[in-house]
Amino acid sequence: MLFAFMLPGAWPKLLAECYRLLKPGGIVRLTETEGPWCSSLATEQYWGLIYEAFKRAGQSFSPNGRRMGITPVLPRLVRQAGFEEVRVRSSIIEWSMGTEAHYAVFKDYLLGFELIQPFLVKMGMATKEELQRLYQQAVAEMQQDDFCALWPLVTVWGYKPLAAAESQSAEMAEGQARAGAQAES
Repeated sequence: MLFAFMLPGAWPKLLAECYRLLKPGGIVRLTETEGPWCSSLATEQYWGLIYEAFKRAGQSFSPNGRRMGITPVLPRLVRQAGFEEVRVRSSIIEWSMGTEAHYAVFKDYLLGFELIQPFLVKMGMATKEELQRLYQQAVAEMQQDDFCALWPLVTVWGYKPLAAAESQSAEMAEGQARAGAQAES
């Protein structure tokens, strides 16, 4: 998942490089998220601050700062990069209290929420003290017996056209012909 690290303008460049590197018929596959859905008010508020901060920093596709906005635009970006037969599949990880995934995802949130605090302060979302209080509340709520959470993921994939092989072969033959002509002169 690259949504937190990639500026919107960098996605076309990344996908163009993927296209360049793949052989014809090769597959690009990307999985992204918009963040969790959960029963913890503090966790939802924390994510709200994160979404808004990314929007303010210009690191979001969201029109209003309420989500990251990458998942709805990802299929279009893949198509615009030249990939064909673009497909989308969603999946959900349940990480409610008592499920197999709870502890692993909970640990990720503990670390992620702490690491992003300086960015949130820098973007003027809250003071360090306010974030620390919200963090503590989120941690407490995520450990409650009645805590429920889902983590939606969207996977988008597409194929580099086989026709690209024909144009690559033609370019290679043309380059070899030019090299041969230069060697003869």
